[in-house]
Amino acid sequence: MSMKLLTMVFDRYTGGPGERLLALAMADYARDDGLQIRASVAALSKKTGQSRSTVQRQLTRMLTAGWLVRVESRAGRGGFTAYRISPAWIAGGRAGA
Repeated sequence: MSMKLLTMVFDRYTGGPGERLLALAMADYARDDGLQIRASVAALSKKTGQSRSTVQRQLTRMLTAGWLVRVESRAGRGGFTAYRISPAWIAGGRAGA
């Protein structure tokens, strides 16, 4: 859990309330540098209390906006997608939402 990123999301994330909640969940899974976010859609759905389809839509918006960056993806059984929060946004820029 990164308290640094949680605080940054509270202070600077400009998405709507549901998307902000997902951003907080992503920050909760991240290290301070924004790396190593490996949370399944199911885990994020449970953590935020939102449906899987809502979480998937929000992840797509975050990726399109550049706030979230896909760094690794493995398909199949035991597959996962790893993300990181935009380094530009962490540095104080306006990347993404």
